[in-house]
This record gives sequence, C-alpha cells and structure tokens, in this order.
Amino acid sequence: MMFPFLIRSVHCSPENFPIITEKGIKDKLSKETGWDRIKRMYSIDEYGFSPETSYVITTGKYTMVLGAFFGGFGSMIKAKQDYLRRNKATHFESQHLAKKGLTDAMTMGLLKGGVTSAFKYGSFSCLYFLSTMTVANYRNKISVWEHAASAAVLGGFSRINYGLKGFAVAGVLGGILGLIAGGFITMNMGVGGMSMDEFRCWLHEEHYLRLKQKSLTETKETS
Repeated sequence: MMFPFLIRSVHCSPENFPIITEKGIKDKLSKETGWDRIKRMYSIDEYGFSPETSYVITTGKYTMVLGAFFGGFGSMIKAKQDYLRRNKATHFESQHLAKKGLTDAMTMGLLKGGVTSAFKYGSFSCLYFLSTMTVANYRNKISVWEHAASAAVLGGFSRINYGLKGFAVAGVLGGILGLIAGGFITMNMGVGGMSMDEFRCWLHEEHYLRLKQKSLTETKETS
C-alpha cells in the first residue's frame, strides 16, 4: 500500500477503475453525504473492513515493521554498550560465559526495543491516519489542517505524563510536524491533480482488486 503523496494522478473513469465501476461502487460513493462516508468507513461488510480502514491498518503495519527494525537495532547497540560498561571490571570464569552474557543482553535489548518501538510508532501512525482520514472523509477534501490538528493532539497526549507543560510543548511540536507533513502530502496531491473523490476511488479499486486476486489464488489452490 502506498502513502497518499506517492499516488499517481488518476480520474474516476471506468477505464481507470473497472472493478468498482462494474460493482456500481463509484456511483454510490458520489451520492454519499459526510456522515454516510463516516459510517461506511467504520462499518464491516462481507468484504471485511472498509478500504479506508484497511488503508490505515496496512500503513500501521508497515510503520510497525520499520519501527521494530530501527528501534530494535538501536536498543541492541545500547544494550551492548551498557553490558560492556557494567562488566568492565568483572572477572568471568570463561570467555564463553562472557560472550553468552553479551549475546543474551543484546538479544533482550533487540526484542524489548523492537516491540516497544513497533507498538509506539505503529499505534501513533494508525491513530494519526485514522483521524486525518475520518475528517477528510467527512469534509470530502484533504487539507493541511487535519494533519496538523491530529499530530498536535496525539503529540500532546504522548507526553501527558510530563504534565501540562509537556503536553503543550509536545502538542505544538506535533502540530508543526503535522503541518509540514500535511503540506507535503496535499501539495503533491494538488500538483498531481488528485481530488478526495479520486483518492477514494483509488482506495476502493486497490482494495477490491486485492480481494479479487486473493479469491482467484484461493480458488486455484483448492482446485
């Protein structure tokens, strides 16, 4: 699944979206109100989660993998440095025990750092894109403001244990970063001529295309 600013410029035509056009989904999307789009986004039908929610979940999965990799690697290096510092003057019975202790410390650092970072960044990513997608769906357009507001709120709550001052500082920083990210995303979509309607068409087409391919694969395996 691609991020919004990497989506190619498309138009909601039958040539570009044969699957949802065939199912009549494109016409239904064009008639929805703001609340209709929100209710559909959070609903579960015979195909499972909605394309918007599936997009958020997929983005969160990728972020979790990246977070686990970088967070685990950083924690492993730190665990190695801490182990060497703590045991600098320690006398081990054998070199094997010393290496085993170092390996165990680095492994635990890798696992703990990977899991912590995966959960932290994955949950932040899911909440961030879920909130921006919800507002954009209701308003039927994408702007920098929902990105800034979502990042500010999430940034603030991520440091709420530091008190009101920490909440305010993290909220301001989050809002600035969200403004930058939102500006970059909307600018690229604007340059490519991508509207919210076209983005929604693209999401649905990709979603049902994957389901169709999955169904064909399962049919081949069972036959």
